[in-house]
Amino acid sequence: MTNKPTVLIVEDNLDLAEATRHFLEIKRFKVLISDGKNIQQLLEEHKPDIIILDIFLGALDGREICRELKQNEQTKTIPVIMLSAHDKLSKAYDDNCADGYIMKPFALAELLEEIQLLIKMPE
Repeated sequence: MTNKPTVLIVEDNLDLAEATRHFLEIKRFKVLISDGKNIQQLLEEHKPDIIILDIFLGALDGREICRELKQNEQTKTIPVIMLSAHDKLSKAYDDNCADGYIMKPFALAELLEEIQLLIKMPE
């Protein structure tokens, strides 16, 4: 039996995070959810294969989190997909921070396709 790829969803909209988790678990992923406040703990406990990161997390800025992830030796190789309903998302992508981006609202199949482009899926 192969290991399931691990996805870390960093999103302050719990309904969206849970719906995305449910979809990805059906597609054979292990899914962790964070509102951004405990991201460091989750990264230390579970090395995710990919991070789905909302750009606006209440008081937290997903772009800053992304930059910190890409500057850290332990996390710089983890692909990051940024999510946002705002046009500032492309700026995070243009800053070479995110590896991909998706505008909200999005189709779950679109997210799955982006994930599969960025990580090697087990057979």
